[in-house]
Amino acid sequence: NMIHVWSNAGRPDIAENIFRRMKAKYQKNLAKDPRQQEQQPNRSTLQPTSHSYRRIIHAWTAIPYNANCPYNPERAERLLLEMYHWFKSGENDKICPFPECFRSVAQAWQELAATRPNGGEQQRQFRKRAEYILSLQRDLPQLSSASPVK
Repeated sequence: NMIHVWSNAGRPDIAENIFRRMKAKYQKNLAKDPRQQEQQPNRSTLQPTSHSYRRIIHAWTAIPYNANCPYNPERAERLLLEMYHWFKSGENDKICPFPECFRSVAQAWQELAATRPNGGEQQRQFRKRAEYILSLQRDLPQLSSASPVK
């Protein structure tokens, strides 16, 4: 699919844009008739899945930090939190965060922290973000027991 293609091409911005449009269309259709999922299974192709989230999160975290694109961890975290909240709420049964998503977002924050002066406020903030992300994974027992955070 196009999300996969653009994510692999190193263009998470385009992949995320496609994903957001797909998700909006799915939610619009679902708002019109919540039974549409059961009545028209082919419409479920618009439904966001853990795999689509994972691909985009991985694409954002795979881009090395540089001054031209400093928001990679933030963008990846935003998607992870969205997926996390959907999972916790039970609104979408196709969403279950992969443990690797938590690890890759935390790693992206750690790598960004490493670009800052030792002991600096930004470095501390970025490391706190990484710790927070890993705490979210520990908050989901079904994920933590399946693949413990190391």
